[in-house]
Amino acid sequence: ILATDINRQVLSLAERGVYSERSLKDTSKQLREKYFTSNKNGYMINNNLRKNITFRKVNLVKSLDMSKIKGQDIIFCRNVLIYFNEEHRNKILTFFYEALHKGGYLFLGHSELIGKSTIGFNAVKIGNNTLYQK
Repeated sequence: ILATDINRQVLSLAERGVYSERSLKDTSKQLREKYFTSNKNGYMINNNLRKNITFRKVNLVKSLDMSKIKGQDIIFCRNVLIYFNEEHRNKILTFFYEALHKGGYLFLGHSELIGKSTIGFNAVKIGNNTLYQK
């Protein structure tokens, strides 16, 4: 798992691996028990999962940062693209496409649609969700 953000403080917080009850409100009891340990601060990610996570500062519009991300099966980028103009969104989507294995998936937020992008993703509907496959 590669976890990225442009903000080092956000990355430090994520590396702590502590989540509030509210953060996990939609997470099943089974998954909570499997991947988290309950404590006075909320839920902490278990070490078995934590050791498989790499945290990296990444600027999504910088070619050098994005060129280092390759071979991904799934990319989650939820509620991020809404902050970029169309030129930067297309650049980021191209980076994501190149970073994914063939058949890999891109998950975006509900308000973030690729639309008629020529990048090459295929829209896939699963329930009420649309995701994009390379």
